[in-house]
Amino acid sequence: ADPCPASFITLLPGLSLLQISGGDAAEFLHNQFTCEVRALEDGGGCPGAWCSPKGRVITTFVLYRLGGEFFLLMPTTLLERVVKRLRMFVLRAEVKITDFTAERTVMGMRGGNHSLTEDGSAFRINRLNKRLHLFLPAANGGRFLIVDDDAALQPVWLELAKTVPPADTRCWNRLDMEAGIPWLNEETTEQFLPQELNLDQIGALSFDKGCYPGQEIVARVHYRGQVKRRLYSGHAETGAAASAGMKLRDNAGKTMGTVVTAVPDITEGVMVLAVIDTASVDAGNIQLEDGSMLHIDPGIAIQ
Repeated sequence: ADPCPASFITLLPGLSLLQISGGDAAEFLHNQFTCEVRALEDGGGCPGAWCSPKGRVITTFVLYRLGGEFFLLMPTTLLERVVKRLRMFVLRAEVKITDFTAERTVMGMRGGNHSLTEDGSAFRINRLNKRLHLFLPAANGGRFLIVDDDAALQPVWLELAKTVPPADTRCWNRLDMEAGIPWLNEETTEQFLPQELNLDQIGALSFDKGCYPGQEIVARVHYRGQVKRRLYSGHAETGAAASAGMKLRDNAGKTMGTVVTAVPDITEGVMVLAVIDTASVDAGNIQLEDGSMLHIDPGIAIQ
């Protein structure tokens, strides 16, 4: 039986929110990120990335807009790096960057019949007093996040737990991986082009907007059709050792790709998202560093 129920709640310490506000926030972020920030409607959201000048992805994220405020859902492990680096580019612009989750907790919920759930295929955000609700597309049974301080969130958790069972955080991680969401960390930041993470396939990458860091390199790869590595999902057997940043090799020891995310599956084995040479996937025989075989799931993780 699948230990991840159709509806569940879980805490998500691995995800954080950056709050970016100020009169110049929209223009500032539009000039930094790969997505169409200025076109983002109030209450809407979109996936995106921030790149280095060399076109390598520093972090992936989901960006939400509430009026003149923007909220960046991103991996906690990269938060400090991103805050420090983003602030370097603010200069005299009217932009304020703060860690919204510094004194708040992120809780995730899948499915359920609670009044907070929203049936839709788009990223959405709303605010209830000081609490934020972040909605994800309903592909995985409908998911949303609730962000509030511990004292305010505890009664919400207790009330939801009466009808929606708590579950291991790995259940949420598994849904992220099944959706092909490539969260990065310190081991994988600035290692991949956006297209290698399939960001061009999920609306996270615009080729019509103006310049942003790395834009020239990213555009050149797109228009010359030189994407030779893509993001794939796969799994290894129980006992296999996999971690972000680990190299994948063949029998001869040739490097074939890099693990982006690895999560011990709830049932057995290890689930993996990895950037792999497309030719290597066709040839098969992909191994983790401990010699365990990585079985690639049919098709690219994000279609």
